[in-house]
Amino acid sequence: MALEDSIDVVITRESATLSFLGANTPLVLALSTEVPVAFTERLRYYTNVADMITDGFDATDETYLEVAAILSQSPRPPRVAVGRRATAVAQVTTITPTPVNDATYTITQIFDGDAVYGPFAYVADASATATEISGGLLALINATAIKVTASGTTTLILTADVAGVPFTVTESDANLAVAATTPSVGITEDLAAIVDEQPDWYGLILTSHDAGNILAAAAAVEAMDFRLLIAQSLQAMITSAPYNVSTPYTDVASTIKSRGYLRTALAFHETATERLAAAWMGRCLAAGFPGSLTWKFKKLAGVTVQALTATERVNLTGKNGNSYETFAGQGSTFDGRVGEGEWIDVVHGLDALKTDIQRNLAFAALTQPKVPFTQKGINSLGACVSQSLALFSDRDHRFIADERVNAAGNTERPAYSVTPPLIGDIADADRQARTLENNPIVFEATLAGAVHKITVNGTVAA
Repeated sequence: MALEDSIDVVITRESATLSFLGANTPLVLALSTEVPVAFTERLRYYTNVADMITDGFDATDETYLEVAAILSQSPRPPRVAVGRRATAVAQVTTITPTPVNDATYTITQIFDGDAVYGPFAYVADASATATEISGGLLALINATAIKVTASGTTTLILTADVAGVPFTVTESDANLAVAATTPSVGITEDLAAIVDEQPDWYGLILTSHDAGNILAAAAAVEAMDFRLLIAQSLQAMITSAPYNVSTPYTDVASTIKSRGYLRTALAFHETATERLAAAWMGRCLAAGFPGSLTWKFKKLAGVTVQALTATERVNLTGKNGNSYETFAGQGSTFDGRVGEGEWIDVVHGLDALKTDIQRNLAFAALTQPKVPFTQKGINSLGACVSQSLALFSDRDHRFIADERVNAAGNTERPAYSVTPPLIGDIADADRQARTLENNPIVFEATLAGAVHKITVNGTVAA
């Protein structure tokens, strides 16, 4: 049974206030074609790349190179998980037209996992046939750069060009019947199978850096509500064009921002053979306690800096994208944001805080004969929440601030408060059901944050 079934912790982010499972373990998602035959499980841990060679990986495999980039950092994670992908299956969707003379047949749009195409409109003649209509739409679709191939005669058959990357068809035409013939099998299904076998990992790194796989993985990770994807792309449009809310699917960074993804950070690097995302993940997941460091200003091993122009940098940061550039004479990561705009360390730290609160409450439930449904018992559960907040605000962790200034201008320590519900406010039905669901323990806290920009105003006199 999942902890959430009995202990539900909800933390709401606010800009002003505010042992974890696999906290420092990255997962590299390996293509099925690269995984050795003897690798029968869905996940295997490695502490060095020599063991990967022993297991049958080749030193030129993308999986090997991503793991090597992670383990080349200093500090580095104690281990890296390698997840095995199954053979991907290409999605097939069939569209059957009903012939109507002189009618217009419209597919409003097709989203191929990368960009939106359409509308596709074909006007039938006075003696319409299914073959004529299917052929007309087929020609329109195949004339674009869409990553879906149209085929068929009396029906229109759409097949994904990239197996495992799903596409969606939107149509508002009553004379077109859309049916899913073969469902896509790809990253979403792979991650579900891996988590089911072994959930002890946190950060996801892909060996496929194309937009379709990145967006499929981003959607899957977002649905998990407890993982982090660091993806990498070299799409020129990421830096060459500004973010446009009217056409948000022009590049992968714009798509991730437009969808408000909280658990995906997109790093831009123009060199395909360098693994910025993996190196960044390895460097920052190794830094001890989640949320205790910013993902900005980190020097990475094995990654070349890029010289972005001022315009390119504005375009990139306008999409909440990240980069590796020169800072104070050495390489440095910028800016440390996820697609939604939040800082990566905040996402990582909140995940850890939620898990720690759940663990403390579970320990209280498991180590006592029972927690009495009295004010004293409820207060003891509130103390479990306080215990987590105290840990996350100490000098070693620096996620919750150690002090704050209130509205009256007075300094408060600690920078958090916990309010258990009053027993008299709890309905008899909830007491009979033994639940605090309708009267939750409430806390508020101020994040420590981090300084990313410094301004100094000075005056000198002779």
